[in-house]
Amino acid sequence: MGRIVAIDYGKRRCGIAWTDPLQLSVNPQPWIAPEKLLDYIVDFVSSDDVSLVLLTKSQHIDGTANTIQKDITCFAERLIKKIPSLQIDFTDEYKSSKEAAQYLRNTGVGKKKRSEKGALDSIAAGIILERYLRDSGRW
Repeated sequence: MGRIVAIDYGKRRCGIAWTDPLQLSVNPQPWIAPEKLLDYIVDFVSSDDVSLVLLTKSQHIDGTANTIQKDITCFAERLIKKIPSLQIDFTDEYKSSKEAAQYLRNTGVGKKKRSEKGALDSIAAGIILERYLRDSGRW
C-alpha cells in the first residue's frame, strides 16, 4: 500500500492532496501552477511510495466533457510517459469547489482568506480524495 495523490487540475492552479502511506488520512497541500505540476508529481512519486494518482473528470451536468478535460487527459498521458508503471485513475469532481467553500465557511475561515487565490484548490482536492476513498471502500 502506498500514498494516493489527488489532483484537482485547473488552468491557473492545481490543488493537491495525498494520503498517508496507510491511506488513513487525507492531507491537502499547497496549490501548484499547471506548468510546474508534471515535474512536481514526478519528483514526489520518485521520492515516496505512491500507489495511485487520482485525476478528475471535469464534465458538465449532462455528462459531456468540460474544455479543461483535454488538458487533464494530456497531463495524464505525459505523466504515464515519464512513469509508465504509475497507476492513474479518474474520478468525478462535481461540486468539489462548492463543498470546499462551504467547508471553509463552516470552519470559520474569514471571507478575505477564502477569497485568496488558491484557497479552495487544495481543499477541493482533499474532498475529491475523501470521496474516492469512501466510494472505493478503502474508508
